Amino acid sequence: MVSYLVLLVVVISAILMGIFPIFFKRWNEVNVGARYGTLGNCIRVIYKEVADIWSKPLHNAEVKYLSKEFLSEAFNLKNYSRLFDLLDRYFIAGLLTGLLGYIIWVFSLRFGGVSILFSITSIQFIATWVTGYLYLKERLSPLQAVGIIFIILGVALIAPEV
Repeated sequence: MVSYLVLLVVVISAILMGIFPIFFKRWNEVNVGARYGTLGNCIRVIYKEVADIWSKPLHNAEVKYLSKEFLSEAFNLKNYSRLFDLLDRYFIAGLLTGLLGYIIWVFSLRFGGVSILFSITSIQFIATWVTGYLYLKERLSPLQAVGIIFIILGVALIAPEV
């Protein structure tokens, strides 16, 4: 038997885990898409800049990994300005909500059965749809609406066991 407090905690966890993809999608549109076009281009540009710094000792025999020249360049934050430019409020909010949701979820597993609590977390799909509809103005297809109805019915079937 799972207490109602544990169920409430699991629902809060599911909502947090359902919200974090919305922040990442917004981050991708506002920050990554505006500067690089795609996430793949962004990763390539940043990888090239970071790889050039960290592979310099491999290409230049006079520079060693623990030399003063390498360390001053490798740990100079100006060399990572493009990477730090990617950290904005959407990215941080998405990271915090997702991390907090998963921490709460793992903590709640100590107090209930996995088969019941995991099924309750399917509410995260509904939370993702609601926030996507309200915040990103995404529309729901008829097939997606049927899926959400099945999620609600599935959680309702599990509820008597709680």
